[in-house]
Amino acid sequence: MSNSRENLFGEALRELRQTSKTRLNTLRDVMDWSKSYLMDLEKGRSAPPKPELVKKLCDAMNRPDKTQEMLRLAAVSRSKIELIIKDASPQKTQTAAVLMRSWGDLDDEKLKLIENIIIEGMENE
Repeated sequence: MSNSRENLFGEALRELRQTSKTRLNTLRDVMDWSKSYLMDLEKGRSAPPKPELVKKLCDAMNRPDKTQEMLRLAAVSRSKIELIIKDASPQKTQTAAVLMRSWGDLDDEKLKLIENIIIEGMENE
């Protein structure tokens, strides 16, 4: 991991840690991670942690308000998005599977159409 897109999470983590005046040693202790791993995260040499650990990181810096932004940056940095379907209905699971299988074949026009359908459905609830 080295280009700037892949390190959006690490750069934001470093900035958040510095602006919240949280020391690496404090995060090391709270997260039970090594200081070198935290430095690797900030420099983009390690992939961002799982969502529940991103939340714990934000909480450790007393910045739970940054959790959603950090989760988004982690997903972009990972170049993948994790979808938890543990308690999802069979229809939600099926729809997610169809979207995943067809992802590579969908052009921007089709993706925009899908996005609009979802947004309209949420607005009508």
